Amino acid sequence: MKHSFPIMIALCLCAAGLAGQVPAEKTSGSPLQPLAFLLGEWTSKGSSELGEGEGLSSFNLELDGRILVRRSSTKFTSGRAAGTKHEDLLVIYAEGPAADLRAVFFDGEGHVIYYFVSIPAPQTAVFESDPAQPGPRYRLTHAVRGDSLETKFEIALPGQTEFKAYISGTSTKK
Repeated sequence: MKHSFPIMIALCLCAAGLAGQVPAEKTSGSPLQPLAFLLGEWTSKGSSELGEGEGLSSFNLELDGRILVRRSSTKFTSGRAAGTKHEDLLVIYAEGPAADLRAVFFDGEGHVIYYFVSIPAPQTAVFESDPAQPGPRYRLTHAVRGDSLETKFEIALPGQTEFKAYISGTSTKK
């Protein structure tokens, strides 16, 4: 992949910085209820092979609580990518009669990733890319630990079944 891939990863980490409480009336009875801990605005700082960066992310319910939208931006402050900005959008929704959680990721560089979403434990969300899609597979995990949100982004290269850690970080509530 071209050099923009680490920027995409950094954005995923910024998006990870989302843990908060949501009013019960907005998610009560909704398939999105297990993701309520992601709501809010969060800041993150981190680094990648491209340099140091700062990010801002928000998760908000939209369309009368039927979708959860994450908007994220990262600005690189040093290194090879100093002065560049990366933005992305993640839309999380329930699909089908079983209300299975799904997500689709878009960024300003043209990346599109389709995710299956699972909640393996309270205040933990795992986004795993569709294995039927060509190319690498991705897994992004967000887990609340105290007052922060820990994020781990992993990649399984084509033909491999095992995910390998690529980057991790934490975010704090704004």
